[in-house]
Amino acid sequence: MKFNGEVGVQLATHLANQYSTPELVNLAKLSYELGIDRVWIDDNLRFRNVFVILSAIASKVPIGLGTGIIVPYFRNPIDIADALAAISELTEGREISIGIARGSTGIVPYQIDTEPAISFMRETVVLLKSLLSGNEISIANFPHLAKYYRFKEKARFKLAFRPRSPITFYHGCSGLQAARLAGDVMDGILISGLYVALLRTGRVEEIIAAAAHGNKSSPGRNKFVNACEINLSMSKDRERALQDPKGFLAHVIPGSYDALGLIEPLGIDRKKVELMKEKSRQGISFEELAGLISDDDVKKCYIAGSPRECRDQLLDVLDQTVKLGFDRVSFKLGPDYKETIELLGKEIIPELTGRGGK
Repeated sequence: MKFNGEVGVQLATHLANQYSTPELVNLAKLSYELGIDRVWIDDNLRFRNVFVILSAIASKVPIGLGTGIIVPYFRNPIDIADALAAISELTEGREISIGIARGSTGIVPYQIDTEPAISFMRETVVLLKSLLSGNEISIANFPHLAKYYRFKEKARFKLAFRPRSPITFYHGCSGLQAARLAGDVMDGILISGLYVALLRTGRVEEIIAAAAHGNKSSPGRNKFVNACEINLSMSKDRERALQDPKGFLAHVIPGSYDALGLIEPLGIDRKKVELMKEKSRQGISFEELAGLISDDDVKKCYIAGSPRECRDQLLDVLDQTVKLGFDRVSFKLGPDYKETIELLGKEIIPELTGRGGK
C-alpha cells in the first residue's frame, strides 16, 4: 500500500551529540535531496538548542521543519512565541510543525519541577496560538502559566511582528487524555518514540479515536493531522544498530513505557524494570543503565538490525500505519544518521511512496 502523506526524519540531538550544528544542517540537506519532506528536532536541556538548530537549517535548506518535541516547562511561552515567529521569517512560507509535550517522564521530572501536564499544555498552546495569530493576551487568563513563570498578574503581551509562515501544533501524546486535549486545541497528534510499542500492543487505534472525539468539539478547523514517529536503528553494522537504542530505552522503559502499562504486554522483565528505577534513584546514568537492556528488549520497541533485517519489518509497520490513516510518518534515526538517511531515501521511501529524491 502506497503512502501519499509526508515523510520526515528526526534528528535527536540528545541521542547523537556527536553531530555539530553545521553537521546537522548537512544531514537536513541530505534528507531534502533524497526526497524527505521534513526534519524534526528534539528539545533537551544541556544539548544543542532546538531553536538555534531550526534557524540554522532554515537559513540553508528548503525543507519542512518541526519539533519533536518542545518541552514548555523549559522556557517562557512568550519567548517560545517570538522565537517561532522569527524562525518563520526564514522558511519561505513552509509550515513549521510544533510537536509539544511534557517531555520524557524518565528525564524531565529529575531536572525541573512541573505543573499538571494537561492544564499546563492546554494553556501553553492556547497562548501560543493566540500570540502567533497577532492577538494580545492577558496573563490573567492563564493562571498555571502565570504562577509557574511568575508573570505579573496584570501583564499583557502582543508580539511586535507577525509570523511569515504557518505554525501548527501537534501534541506529542501516547495516552487517551493527551489525545483528547490534542483534539480540543491542537492541529494534530504526534505519537512519538513509543509508536512501535503502542502499535505492537494494539493501543494506537484508541489514541486516534480519543483525538477524533476531542476534535468533534472544535468544528470549522483545518483537517486534523495524525502523525507518528517510528523508532529505527538500521546499519550494515548489525551489532551497532542493536546497541545504539539502549541508552534511549534505559530512560523510557522504566518511565513512559511503565506508566502506560506496556511492560507486561511487550514481555519485558518486570524485575529488570524495577532494578532500573532503583538505580536511577541512586543517580546511575542512563548510559550505565543501558547495560541492562537486552537485544530482545530493543527488538520489542524498535525496528533494529541490518538493512535486510529491517526492511520487511519496516514495510509491515508502515503498511499498518497507512491503514490506520496516518498523514505523516517520521523516523527516529540511528545509529549513524547519514547511513540511515541514505538507506531510507534510496531503498525504503521510494518503495513506500513511489517517489524518489528531489
